[in-house]
Amino acid sequence: MDKIIGILILAVGAFFLVNDKDESKTEPKVIDSVDDPVDEPEQDTRPRGIKNNNPGNIKISGSGWTGKVSPNTDGTFEQFDTAENGIRALAKLLVKYYADYNLLTVKDILDRYAPGVENDSVAYVDFVSNKMGVQPDDQLTFPNQLTALVNAIIKYENGINPYPFIVVSNGIQSAGVKLS
Repeated sequence: MDKIIGILILAVGAFFLVNDKDESKTEPKVIDSVDDPVDEPEQDTRPRGIKNNNPGNIKISGSGWTGKVSPNTDGTFEQFDTAENGIRALAKLLVKYYADYNLLTVKDILDRYAPGVENDSVAYVDFVSNKMGVQPDDQLTFPNQLTALVNAIIKYENGINPYPFIVVSNGIQSAGVKLS
């Protein structure tokens, strides 16, 4: 019996000796930076116009827009400090087209705002007209239909319109437009 106990003690000791891992002697674990979320900046997947606070995707110009970000890091489109200021710029452009250039329909306004050499004008006009519930050649009334026009342009330009009514309204009103 003593012999059996001795053999068991030796077997158990050998088991622990073989399976004992000294962690200080193992190689350090290497974390692959591709899989390490700490090393990767999060991708901003928002549409460009939303990221730039320029939901109308107004191209860079010499205009001294309120809230214009300088220096501009986009290179093509204006950047604004807030979405309201981007919406303000869009509303100012649309009012100028309507009042100063006598562009009174969705088609006329968008032909100037988003020319066919840069955009699919037919698709743009159809989209905005449908969103507004008007025909492309129906005469618009400002300021009554300005909010609907702004919202439709934002949706077309970005694929989404994430702005609540108050942000759009404040942007339009800060352009000097009185909404009823």
